[in-house]
Amino acid sequence: MKNKLIVAGVILTCLVLLVGCGDENWKPLNVEIVNHEKGCLALEEESITALREGEDIIVTTVFSTSVPCYQIKSISAQEKEDKIEVKIKLEREEGACIECIGFQKIIFRIKNPLFYPEINLELQVEVDGQVLIPSLTAYGIR
Repeated sequence: MKNKLIVAGVILTCLVLLVGCGDENWKPLNVEIVNHEKGCLALEEESITALREGEDIIVTTVFSTSVPCYQIKSISAQEKEDKIEVKIKLEREEGACIECIGFQKIIFRIKNPLFYPEINLELQVEVDGQVLIPSLTAYGIR
């Protein structure tokens, strides 16, 4: 009987820890691509800017890739309090591609996030299954 109580206690403790370490109340957000430009890197610098437009946030990001020939596979966003995380996945287009260091300029709209005086936005980009590091962060979106 004592062993059954110990096993039940261990199971209950594990469940509490799993629930407590779950998604930490992240809420999915609607996000859409507004524009995607690509080409050979020239004067572009890696950057991320974000501005409020009504109830939405418009984000423009520029980052380099090994070649310019990538298409957006998916984009998702989630929020928790005053933090927004966006994940963009790119995959290489089929066919021939010009050989140069590429850039990707992506403009996207985050629809109706919670309103906070300032929002911190973190962007994670995955190219061909590998995460680009470091992630780009925009602090204090007003």
